Formats: sequence, C-alpha cells, structure tokens
Amino acid sequence: MGAFAELCEEKYPGETVVLCSHGGPVVGCFEFLMQAEDSSELACGYTAIFVLVKEEGRWRGLVKGSTDHLHENEDLGLATAGKAA
Repeated sequence: MGAFAELCEEKYPGETVVLCSHGGPVVGCFEFLMQAEDSSELACGYTAIFVLVKEEGRWRGLVKGSTDHLHENEDLGLATAGKAA
C-alpha cells in the first residue's frame, strides 16, 4: 500500500489524496512512507486517522493513528487500551 501511495503522490502532485483501508495495511503504509523501523508503539484502533504530507521529498506524519473523533467509551479494538479486539 505504501508503494501505491507513492504512485498516487506522483500522479497527483500537490493534490490531496485520500486512501482508506484496514489497520494493518495502513500501519504498513505508514512504516513504508515514513521509513519507520518499529511502529509497535503506534496504536491503530478502529477508524484511526493518519495524515501524512510530503515536503522536500520526505514524508512527515502530521496525525498518527488518531481516534480523537470517537467518543471516549467506544471500543477502539485495541488490546493495549484494555478493550477486546
């Protein structure tokens, strides 16, 4: 998915591109674009939002797995949050 995101950025330079997927591919895309070695600290719950921007040839994460748009008591699907996946 990261390579696909790069292709989208090349095809639509300077445009906003929205990609939507499940948590696993999204985290993989984030790791690929950000060249992250370890994203184990990255919590990617249900409907987590990522915002990345490419500046001067490098990707930068503005929002990383945010679930702020959800209510506090919603099940985020995160075992690390003490909730059942």
